[in-house]
Amino acid sequence: MLSSSSPPGARNRIGKTSLFSAVIAVLCLAALAISATGASAATTKWTTTPAMPLPMGATSAKAQAVACPSSACIAVGNSNNNGQPPLAEHWNGSAWSLKALPLPNDYQDEGLLNAISCSGGTCTAVGKYRDWTGKERPLAYRWSGTAWSLITLPQIPSTESSLNGVSCYSTRCVAVGTFRTGPLSYKQPWAVNYNGTSWTAEDLTALTGPYVSLNGVGCFSTTTCMAVGGTLTGTLKAVALQWTGGKWSVSKLVAPSEKENRLEGISCVATLPSGTGYCEAVGYYIPAAGGTTVPLAERWNGTEWTLQSTPNPAGGTKAALKGVSCVLSTCWASGAYTPSGASSSSPLGERFEASTWSVDLPNTIAGATSQNLSGISCFVSNKCMSVGTYYSGGVTLPMAQSLVRE
Repeated sequence: MLSSSSPPGARNRIGKTSLFSAVIAVLCLAALAISATGASAATTKWTTTPAMPLPMGATSAKAQAVACPSSACIAVGNSNNNGQPPLAEHWNGSAWSLKALPLPNDYQDEGLLNAISCSGGTCTAVGKYRDWTGKERPLAYRWSGTAWSLITLPQIPSTESSLNGVSCYSTRCVAVGTFRTGPLSYKQPWAVNYNGTSWTAEDLTALTGPYVSLNGVGCFSTTTCMAVGGTLTGTLKAVALQWTGGKWSVSKLVAPSEKENRLEGISCVATLPSGTGYCEAVGYYIPAAGGTTVPLAERWNGTEWTLQSTPNPAGGTKAALKGVSCVLSTCWASGAYTPSGASSSSPLGERFEASTWSVDLPNTIAGATSQNLSGISCFVSNKCMSVGTYYSGGVTLPMAQSLVRE
């Protein structure tokens, strides 16, 4: 037995203190473990949905855009069966199914739906087709909740026109695209506006000049929308037009230091908890130093645009974002990039959260080539659906991927 010069009772006091310290240490370690578990980073799970069916007689198809007013979604595009008609597929949460689309009386071929937007239980899809004279015409449909019907659109005096983007807020819908006044003329920007009762057409060339394509539009009220796109000739430059109170005006973008840039998609949020709204636009640019395309993102806070830093996938090249969807303060964007050492593209996903964009790569389909995502729609901040195409055996096929972040 070791001797001790400690006063009587001191050893007992030391023992109690040591035991107390040990208990505290254990509790602290447990608290740290619980804290670490609770603070663990959220992860994103991408899931390739069951195959999207092809119309009878079709061997290939494209999915261009998607809208998810709830966990049910609608994807649009086209297929290659007789006359290359437009395509609409509905997701019920477990499977995709085809829905019939009536065709215009003068329809010949090359139908394609480029965009879709839903509001108040109805959805509007827009695109283009070629009529019996061989001219390109705008195409629009309305989904009532049970069936698709054609929308008769007014046209500005032109030879050909098409629509690339649409956004609906309450009873207001705005669609944007391009037109040309002659077979050899350059494409110019235009818009059609629905006030809940009728559509009106607007020539926007006076604001931008010719050679401009409007690719997407977002509305966050019945009186305010923002359209984005880019020039079509020379050095590509992004453009933005604001619609407020029935009038269009140029909205000045902040361009990156680049050789060229272009905006492809936009999503607008009406009101954040702070009481302000915003729009997020995405696309691509080529750095001034040269190289291949890099993702581009800009945010409009209701007053001005701010250029955001967007990452390139590690080792990837030729990266571009095509679609974006925002819920509250979180945005998801989709597109494509070429992985290091690869000769064809793979799907690209990026997430804006906590004021930062980060790469969040979707799945790839084994054995497929040139895989890309174009449209994306989120019905809550952590649940989205993205659609696109992939190539297998020389055939173009539609694909869809859902994501959940938790």
